[in-house]
Order: sequence, then C-alpha cells, then structure tokens
Amino acid sequence: MNNLRVELSKLRSAGIILGTPGSPLLAFEATSDLQQWLSAAEQSLSDYPALQGRALSGLEAVGETGFQHWVIQQREALVNRLSPILRRSYAHDTRPERRRLIEESAARIGVVLDMSLPQGEYDLSQSDLNGDIIRLLQAAMDDPQLLVFSGWPGSGRRSTLSRAAHSPWKVVDVDAVGHSGLMVAAMVMRILEQLASGGAALPEVLDISAQTPEKTLIRLASLLQDVRAPLVLVIHGTRKLSQESFQHLEFLMNCPVPLLMVLMPSVAETAPLLQVLAERSHIRNRQLLVQPRLRPSAVLPALEQTAQTTAGPDTLAAALKVIQQSEGWLAAAQEFLPRAFSTVNRFPLPVRLRSLLLETGNTVPGSLETLARLAGLRVPLSETEVADRLPDYATAEAIHTVLGRAQAAGMLVRRPTQITVVLPDLIWNVPDGEHPLGFDSELQRAALAGTLDAGLRARLRSSGLSEGPRSPAPLTAPVSPLAWQPVPPLLSGKPLSAHAAVWLPGGYHLIAEDGQLHVLRLGVPQPNTQELLLTLQTAVAMPWSLTGRLDSFAGGVGDYPLGVCSGESRNVLDPAQLPAAGQWFRVAGTTGQSGLKLTLRAYDLILTIREITLGGQVVPFVPGNFKDIGSGVQH
Repeated sequence: MNNLRVELSKLRSAGIILGTPGSPLLAFEATSDLQQWLSAAEQSLSDYPALQGRALSGLEAVGETGFQHWVIQQREALVNRLSPILRRSYAHDTRPERRRLIEESAARIGVVLDMSLPQGEYDLSQSDLNGDIIRLLQAAMDDPQLLVFSGWPGSGRRSTLSRAAHSPWKVVDVDAVGHSGLMVAAMVMRILEQLASGGAALPEVLDISAQTPEKTLIRLASLLQDVRAPLVLVIHGTRKLSQESFQHLEFLMNCPVPLLMVLMPSVAETAPLLQVLAERSHIRNRQLLVQPRLRPSAVLPALEQTAQTTAGPDTLAAALKVIQQSEGWLAAAQEFLPRAFSTVNRFPLPVRLRSLLLETGNTVPGSLETLARLAGLRVPLSETEVADRLPDYATAEAIHTVLGRAQAAGMLVRRPTQITVVLPDLIWNVPDGEHPLGFDSELQRAALAGTLDAGLRARLRSSGLSEGPRSPAPLTAPVSPLAWQPVPPLLSGKPLSAHAAVWLPGGYHLIAEDGQLHVLRLGVPQPNTQELLLTLQTAVAMPWSLTGRLDSFAGGVGDYPLGVCSGESRNVLDPAQLPAAGQWFRVAGTTGQSGLKLTLRAYDLILTIREITLGGQVVPFVPGNFKDIGSGVQH
C-alpha cells in the first residue's frame, strides 16, 4: 500500500486528476469474517452466523515447522477471543434454536461450553469425596489449602465442589491464561465480581494491570483480608500456567485469608502438575483427590425416581447400561439417562457431549486431523501400522510425533490382546511385550471419528482388515436358567457395602458393589478383540458354580460373553447357548490344575456375576483394599 501511495503521488504531481482535490490518495476498508462475527455477537444480534469450522483450517501441513507453529498460535489466539462470547451467549440465551446454533459453533472450533444439565434434574451425586473436601474447607478457614482435583472433563468435579462448598464459601472459576499478567488480571476480576455479587463492600476503583501483576495481587490480598469472605478459587486448564503464575499462586497461598485453591488438571496433566509443584513451588498444605467414575448406586436412585419403580433387575440393567454407554463419566451419564431403558446397542453422541469429548484433543495442539484419522482406523495398531495406513496424509515422522504426544496426554494407551484379573481383589496384569496403541476412551474415539466425512471414515475402516481368532469350543457345562430372585436393593440413603472399580487398558470396566461383580465394555468391531481372563486360586477338582446375567453382548468372529479355561483351551458360551437377555443363568463345573479361570471376549458387554461358589461356599466380591483406579491416576 505504501508503494501504491508513492506511485499515485507521482501521477498527481504529473497533473493527472485522481479525484477531488485534498481527498486521500488511497482509501481501503474491509472487515474480515472474524470482525463481522465479533461485532454482531458483541451487539447481541440474534442472527449472527454460525462458525463453520476451525480457524485457519488446513494450514497445519503447509510450509515449514515455523509456519505450522505460527498457525497453531494464531488459532489458539482466535479461539481465546471467541470463547468468552460463545460462553456468555450460551449462558444468557435460553431459546432452543439459538443454544443449538451456539453448541454447534463451539463444537466446530473446540470450545467447551458449560452445558451441564440443571442441578437436581438428575442427581448422580457420589458422596465419597464430600467428607475429604469438607475437611479441607474447615482447615482452609484458618490456613489456606491447595487441592489438586484430578479427573476427566465432565467427570463431575465441579458438581462435587458445589455440593461440599456451602455458604459462606464463594466459589470462583478461572480459566488459566498463558500470560502471567493476564492470568492475575482475569483472576482478580472474577474474584471481585463474586465478592460484589455477595454484597461485600468493595473500593470503587481497584487498579488492575497486566503489566504490574504483583501490585495487583498485593491490593487483592489486602482486600480479601479486610472482607474475610471464605473463597474457593478453582483454576481450570492448568497446563497453561507459567512459572510466574505458580509464583503468584504461591503468594496467595501465604496470605492469612480463608482460601481453598483448587487446581483442576485432567488425568493426563496430573502427574506433570504434581512434579512442578514438588520441584518449583513451595506451596504447602496440598492434597490430591481423584474424581471416581460412576457406580450403579449413583445411577439407580435417579432411575427409580424417573421410572417411578423400585430397584429390580430391569432398573439395575438400565443403570449398568448408562454406566457402560457413558464409561462412567458424569456428563455423559446425564445425557444418556433419558435413554436408560432403550434397547439400542449404542447411544448417539449429542452435540454438547461431543464438544466436551473433543476438549481433551486440545492437549495435543494441531493434531486433531491426525487423531481423527486414527480414530477412523480399526485399532489397536502399532505405530508402524498407523504410519502405513495413512501414507498420503502425513509423513511417518509426523505421525510418530503425534502418537507420542497423544500417549503423553493419556488419549492413547497400550492395549494388550489379553489382560488377567485376579478375583476377588481385582489385581490385574498384562503380558510382557510392546503392545499396540488404542484410544483410552471409546467415547472420545467416536467423537474424533465423527469429525471426518462419511466417505473417508468408510475408507479408513476398510483398510488393513485381517481375520479375527477362530471360535473356541462350545461350553460343555450345562447352562441352567433361573427364576429371578430379589437381591438387596441399592437405594439412596442406605449404607452401601464395600465397593471397587477398575478401568482396564482396553476398555473393560469392572465394578464390584453390594456383593456383585459387573463387567462392562463399550467398543466397536475389531480384528482381534481383547480377551479378559478372571482367575480364582482354588484347589484341584473342586466343584464350582456361577450365577450370572447377560444384558448386552456383541462380538466378532471368535468372540464370546463367557467361557471357562482348561489349560490352553477355551470352552465358551456360543450363540446357540446364550440365555435370554436379562435372564439369570447358572453354569457349573470342576476346577482344573490352575484353579478357576473364566474368560470373556467382546467389544460390547454387560455381564453381572451375582455369585461364584467353590465347594458349596460363596466367594464374596469384597476385596480387602478397594481402590478406584482411573486411567493412570490411583488413590
């Protein structure tokens, strides 16, 4: 434009009339689609357009590494500008068509909205952590406390905090910002907003400056000390916190005010965060809590209320269906509860749940397209196999880089072909070796694959097909149907027996509760379905029996819902022997040299084992040291 202005000046000097005397030589006005959208949204216009896709989409593979890094930075900056407006509009616009438009726009660019269902519509509360949090709040009245609250997005951590933090505690949510000065400014503004809404007398002007965050923090600390309002400061997106931000948080933790600071890392971000706190921070009074996945006892009361029925086989089956389909995530369970009594094998993903599932993709910036293509393949696969199946999309080196980052972020895990669990303590192990990679969450895999067009998904699914295992021999032990016999109901307000839950790498979910063992799995057809082996150490030639109920089963060639191992062979229930869904059945036999070994292989499964007897004695599913284990974080 400068060069053009010079040339126009030369033309005017030569006597050529270029317009009205005194008018600008060059005028250019244009607004980008981003500016138009922001202007319409900020003016609260009801017809501002939907966002059609990710900013700068398709430029990740253009140019060299420096340019690709610039694209990622620009995209993050643009999304940061759009996020507050989308969230504010979604919170204040109650019209269904407008909320649907905002949900779709947010899902396309990877912004997570606060789309939880109204509190109390479906109460899926689990009180396990309430006591721990209440004790922390009591301690924080006299001395600031730090809570690292780990869990998956949508696992219900925010709801758990809200239930525990009653008045006079004020809960303030802040999204972490990479720039330490802006982080302090955002934090201070959120705190002041909450204090003002609570009727606290605040100074008319509090100088908030991103250039002098230390001064701002000192003023805030003085104000908090004067007001003495108990505060729960919840910080989301901890991976963005800089070293300077940790120092600022450390300063707040030293202030003599009633404060519970809560850092909310994802499961994958927890270990790095704890390492930073141990090595670079001197924050004391810190504790780690992990939000567990849902159990039947959390879902049954809501189903009993909505279905207006008491606990029984159908209600328990519906509760297990919700947990299987949601993988124990509270946000997904809230969405699926209205479908609990549906007979379909797979619930579709609503837009707002898909948006939440895609959020964890942000932990691997610039890799959404690669991960989506991987989600479309028939996994698990080795790193070399993935590179061979995507030769026209990216180089093997680039794919290996994405796979490494996704493993570090906890999105991909090693999935062995067989996994062994020792009963009743649910102690598990896998064979040695370099196992192939698969997605840790089937829901997240489905959400990623859903971003691809149908044609590409079909091509990816058909690539590299191989035959599955041969069908094992049919189960020779008699299968006897049983009449339904009531078991102790799982009702809210009643004391529960010991419980345990373990989420195995590969998708099997084992829950022991109220004397029963539930085996759940949510998946899709694969060439080699993972096999689960349940073992009980017993004497040789001991009579045994198993009472169970099968509510869902789907498998490929060679898959089966239940079998008995005798040496290297498998005797299993074949389709002709399968009891009717929901029908209690009993199988019996005699133990071999290696004790009782039960085996399962299915990509879709809901199996309840009500009891196992050995020599006429019931084996209780009551381990001595129960644990909730969640994809790498254990407590």
